[in-house]
Amino acid sequence: MLNVEGCPVAPLHVDSDCRSKLRTGLVLGSTNVAATRCDYKIVPYDGAHLSRGFQLCLLPGTYSEKSWHVIVLVESVMTVVFGCVLLFARCYPRCAPKRPPSALPPLVLDEPMDDDARLVPLRPYRVDAAHLRIDELRPLGRGAHGLVVYGQYKRRHIAVKRVRADIASPESLDAFAQEVALNAILHSPYIVDFVGVYWSPKVGLASLACLVEYMARGDLRACLRAPQTPTWKLGVAHDLAHALHYLHKTGVVHRDLKSRNVLLGDNGCAKVGDMGVARWTAPEVLRGTSYDTKADIYSFGMILTELDSYALPYEHARNERGQPLGNISLLFKVMEGTIAPTFTPACPPWLRELATACSAHDPTARPTAADILLVLARLAPIKVPSEHLHGVHRR
Repeated sequence: MLNVEGCPVAPLHVDSDCRSKLRTGLVLGSTNVAATRCDYKIVPYDGAHLSRGFQLCLLPGTYSEKSWHVIVLVESVMTVVFGCVLLFARCYPRCAPKRPPSALPPLVLDEPMDDDARLVPLRPYRVDAAHLRIDELRPLGRGAHGLVVYGQYKRRHIAVKRVRADIASPESLDAFAQEVALNAILHSPYIVDFVGVYWSPKVGLASLACLVEYMARGDLRACLRAPQTPTWKLGVAHDLAHALHYLHKTGVVHRDLKSRNVLLGDNGCAKVGDMGVARWTAPEVLRGTSYDTKADIYSFGMILTELDSYALPYEHARNERGQPLGNISLLFKVMEGTIAPTFTPACPPWLRELATACSAHDPTARPTAADILLVLARLAPIKVPSEHLHGVHRR
């Protein structure tokens, strides 16, 4: 028995099968539950034993147990991440360490780990700690699993990525070691350059840090806060298509391509980083079914919509009552293929056509990275000179 007297209860989202099972079950309660945030059909619970009103949000069709698990998991993760970001934004100014730049402090885990096997493949890339400087007071980025800060190696500007100390575990560190190993073997002018790795001999895997080139202009999401020229947008699309072509030819699926994982250097060149589920992940990935390189193509199409609208994908999507779509409703619509990207009236035809093709619900209908490069080559067969571009985002 669960007593929620005096506590607000969020509306329950159910499909038709679940609603039928509720009718036959024994449900007791005296709590008002109104489906105030429902993007589908609001229906009353018509079972017995309830002394007050109880409303359900009825989803169209039926969904498998696996789909429900995926949706609940994604929604839970997004809620936790949002809470962590909010807590960090409030507490960091007061809790930030006041130490001067120094070497990376090691993480400490409660249980010992057999590090040797996991660090052996990384030994050829280990840098000399005497030439490594880390500025802990200059964070460059913070994600669900990692923290990135500014550093220098032999006077070269670098970014230093490591697993967040508050979520470090044997599993997360093992996954990070695999990510670092993948970065070490990728070599392309369209992939963020790998510099090396560092770990403390006394601590081992728990102190592992990945060193990559410093991208002075930050990520694409931040860059899109200011207006950009059509030529610049075409250049970004060109660079990303080259990055995907290289990764897919190498047998790598990025799986998490988004504007925050696209970084720009001093010369404006766009590069893909963070080899590793955003709201605009491909439908087949959300369903938990098998997927391939076409999942990255879907994400590429979503980035194209950002180049047009300067907004996150589906940010302007509304339900039939004019309210913004909730995360669960949006994920359902992506899986069902009942939502499509929107474009501004000023969107260039090539961008609209390419983004629409890349975001097709059927993965087999999406173009390959090589197909995309052919389309872009017809639009700009020769690299545009940098003086034709404006502002600090020169190519």
